[in-house]
Amino acid sequence: MNVNGSLVTEQKEVAEVFVNHFATIADGIGGTGAQLLSIDDFHNHPSTQYFRQERKDSTLISDVTPVTQGQVKTVLESLDTNKATGCDSIPTRIMKIGAEELSQPLANLFTDP
Repeated sequence: MNVNGSLVTEQKEVAEVFVNHFATIADGIGGTGAQLLSIDDFHNHPSTQYFRQERKDSTLISDVTPVTQGQVKTVLESLDTNKATGCDSIPTRIMKIGAEELSQPLANLFTDP
């Protein structure tokens, strides 16, 4: 592996390079928006206001049947690990392995108004 012009071949060093990369990859993302503390903080968010104004005739998220933890877990467990990662760069294998732990928080995100 080429790291800043140096060849790194030791397996432990390569692993440390990856750990350092992934441990800091999200630094600086979100800015002030990342400091919202509850779902209530999103009620006046610009994206929420946009949908209220521009999409009055569309189905609102609150009108949709709630998503259950079981539904989310089933979908996560059925992911094809041979597919490439999406724009979020989260490998499907990780989503599948963490299906039990991720299913409830994701169900909450999909369901909370």
